[in-house]
Amino acid sequence: MTSTYDFYSCYQKSGQPFAEWKAKLCEKLRHCAFTTSALHRRPQDRALRDMYVIGTNSNKLNNYSCTVPLKVNDHDIDFQLDTGTFNTIIIINDWYKTGSPTIHPSQLQLKCYSGTRIKIKGECYVTVQYQNKNFQLLMILVNGKSEPLIGLKWINILQLDLNSLIHTRIPIEYHINKVYDVSKLQLTSGLPGVQVPNGVH
Repeated sequence: MTSTYDFYSCYQKSGQPFAEWKAKLCEKLRHCAFTTSALHRRPQDRALRDMYVIGTNSNKLNNYSCTVPLKVNDHDIDFQLDTGTFNTIIIINDWYKTGSPTIHPSQLQLKCYSGTRIKIKGECYVTVQYQNKNFQLLMILVNGKSEPLIGLKWINILQLDLNSLIHTRIPIEYHINKVYDVSKLQLTSGLPGVQVPNGVH
């Protein structure tokens, strides 16, 4: 599992050539214990494709927040996709929304991206319903304010298709190259093949 996590943590660095990053990614992939039960058919190909989508140095992807709706203990919870963490994390307020399952002590030590230690309240097992299947999964409960985060462990067990999740949810951007005044459009309306749409204001 450690090698798998190392692979998913291998993001393209700022200024790093794509070819160099791809070579390192493929090298890490050779040492990962991906199995068909964990990632469906052709698991290594799928993992590599997912990293091309989520691991490249792209502002569009890095700044976009993707949510995954799941039913936890028969309650609807929207999780924020976070491939930078192994565990799935939830705060107290959202824990109440899952029916307040029994909390057990946790030996985990977590830090946020800035290096600050995260205060852990405990951990609990929940029933997650996804694609007509039930999974008993461990969820980490923390203090503070944050959206529910789904980490790599749940992503692997639930066999989430990251490529599909990200591509189908990034909004399409339309760019207008130039805006013309209606009077200018009317001046060209006499040219062959040029028509001014009705109702243009």
